[in-house]
Amino acid sequence: MSVVDTGQSRSDPNDPGTDDRKHKRIKPHRGREEPNEAYAKYGKDHYEKNKKYYVNKAADYKRKNKEGWNLYKSTLKCAICSINHPPTLLEFHHIIRTGKKEKVYKLIGHGRFKAALEETKKCIVLCSNHHREWHWIEDYGTDEDKAKLVQIAKDCGF
Repeated sequence: MSVVDTGQSRSDPNDPGTDDRKHKRIKPHRGREEPNEAYAKYGKDHYEKNKKYYVNKAADYKRKNKEGWNLYKSTLKCAICSINHPPTLLEFHHIIRTGKKEKVYKLIGHGRFKAALEETKKCIVLCSNHHREWHWIEDYGTDEDKAKLVQIAKDCGF
């Protein structure tokens, strides 16, 4: 007769419906921690001992990719004024608004550079002034102004 966690014996050891072995908690050997807890403790201890290394590694990765992103943005220019502004003044405006739309600057902020590059394929590049003007025209502009925006988008390949 076997005993389960509740301390009660099973009524019929041959009946699979009363077999509680799969629900029984496996206890670690005397004096040892459970495997998952041991791995978690090891990982935490390792990180604490090497924290400076991991912080520097993450900062280097982010700096390297941020430099690459700024280098990429420095090759772009505003679709309206055609001026090659500094990378900090260029923004991405979504033309294709179907499906999952993520903001490019948020992807960059989270270090998702490949996803940001994919997201830019749905956008046109605008300087910050023209981006704000574009949104104002979309919301409050005349039909003639909106037609100009459509034409600019078509000229950019959308």
